[in-house]
Amino acid sequence: METSTFIRPLRTTRLLLREMSESDLDPLYQGLSHPLVVEHYGVRLQSRDDARRQLDWYRTQAAQGGGWWGITLGAGQPLIGACGFNDYVPAHHRVETGYWLLPAYWRQGIAREAVSRLLDHGFAHAPYHRVEARVEPDNVASCALLRILGFQHEGRLREVEFDRGRYIDLDLYTLLRRDRQD
Repeated sequence: METSTFIRPLRTTRLLLREMSESDLDPLYQGLSHPLVVEHYGVRLQSRDDARRQLDWYRTQAAQGGGWWGITLGAGQPLIGACGFNDYVPAHHRVETGYWLLPAYWRQGIAREAVSRLLDHGFAHAPYHRVEARVEPDNVASCALLRILGFQHEGRLREVEFDRGRYIDLDLYTLLRRDRQD
């Protein structure tokens, strides 16, 4: 998989998913420091420097067989969220997916539209066999989105991460290539 061709603009009816750049640092910081966004998200930015490190992490994932896209409402529009693939395991063709969206854009079908396009692109242009998502069980909207997209709930990982001073459970959802093709 060639990184330069994998991370390319992806379009939907309403959205443009694009590579993120330095111009996205402010909306990236705004999103990943927003209390409602980070309530169920494993990344919490404290500064613009943190946003720069997060942008570097997105780029690192692209170099390692994954990739993250900025979600926008079209060319020239600001970043309203992000979605992507990370932690690719080449030996098993397994990758993890994640996404976040600014609260002003929740409950409009934007996450569904963006992640659906992302999955289509991933299965068409990468050797992914299995896509995994780990979600806090009380993140009802994200769990519902994954089920709508065809992910199967495989179980609960008990106290698998230490977050905000406590151990948290994560539900594991998976989507196989053949599930998406059906």
